[in-house]
Amino acid sequence: MTESRRSFTSGSDWFRRVDRSSIWIVLFCVGAAGMVWAHQQETPTTSRYTISGRVSDPLGLRPAEAVLRVGTHHDGGFSSSSVPTRADGTFVTRPLSPGTYVLEVVRTPHSAVAPATVVGFTMATVGTANVTGVTVEVRRDTAVHGRFRMESDNPAAPWPSSIVVNAILALEGAPLMRGTVADGAPGGRFVLRNAFGPSVVRPGWVGGSGGSWWLARILLNGTDITNVPTDFSNHPDAQLDVVFTQHPARFEGRVHDAEGRPLPGAWVLVCAADPKLREAWATTSHAVRADTKGTFRFATLPGRYFARAFVPDAFASRAVALRELAQVEQDGLAIEVRDRELQSVALKVREP
Repeated sequence: MTESRRSFTSGSDWFRRVDRSSIWIVLFCVGAAGMVWAHQQETPTTSRYTISGRVSDPLGLRPAEAVLRVGTHHDGGFSSSSVPTRADGTFVTRPLSPGTYVLEVVRTPHSAVAPATVVGFTMATVGTANVTGVTVEVRRDTAVHGRFRMESDNPAAPWPSSIVVNAILALEGAPLMRGTVADGAPGGRFVLRNAFGPSVVRPGWVGGSGGSWWLARILLNGTDITNVPTDFSNHPDAQLDVVFTQHPARFEGRVHDAEGRPLPGAWVLVCAADPKLREAWATTSHAVRADTKGTFRFATLPGRYFARAFVPDAFASRAVALRELAQVEQDGLAIEVRDRELQSVALKVREP
């Protein structure tokens, strides 16, 4: 993939215009939370609108080879494309379908020696008209230092063989969006850099030989923010703890059909009783499939929940299922699980 670019020689000559955009696909590892958002089903008749505004660099940071990008989620994941920017920093995107978009200034996006780094960030929602007056401000680099805490009855239990930490954009009413991957550091630590925007931390890990681990909670200066979107760029001196456990709260059960027979492959949707936690990106939201015997088991946070079962062909994917959490409270089974408890439930399948 190639791009033709030219530099401007005005006061904004640090910014490069991209005449032919390329696509970045952002991949990241996560635990139980779903990661793909089909924000909108596009059709040939979908109206499209532009986002226009200006890239601002009030501190004169002049990031090297900076490129403005606009991106959003779709059925295939998160993708972004370059936006042509004029010498004075103004820009107009290509026509976009209605939805929520991320606009980012990326430093050294094509360098062979320096990482592509987000240094400017904002979000804009396209509705039924062009969006104007959007400012994307270049910011100073920030870093939040974190560590892993492993909780087990076996103090000698080996850690997972590898852990990746992501800070992923989390918006009300939407699944997780693009993520910022933390840098690893010695001694079970990591550094989260330039994590702009309301985000939740979601680690991905590969189990070792010491048994299974589950995410227990995320703490910021000792406060639980597991499911609280947080702009980490506003907490540069904070301590971030990612806590794992070998003794989570869990649900297990079996799904039956109307005649009381086990139903293989049935969908089981579970959401928190607290409406504030009823988000597709929350660790309290689950969409799992029953096995060949109609049984299921999964770990979660202690608390009160609603659970409901659906026929095997009710949803095309886990991402689609998580968009239907509103159906779970309606006629769902109220259940509660305590810390370290294994709660058993029986569910009868219902049509969506």
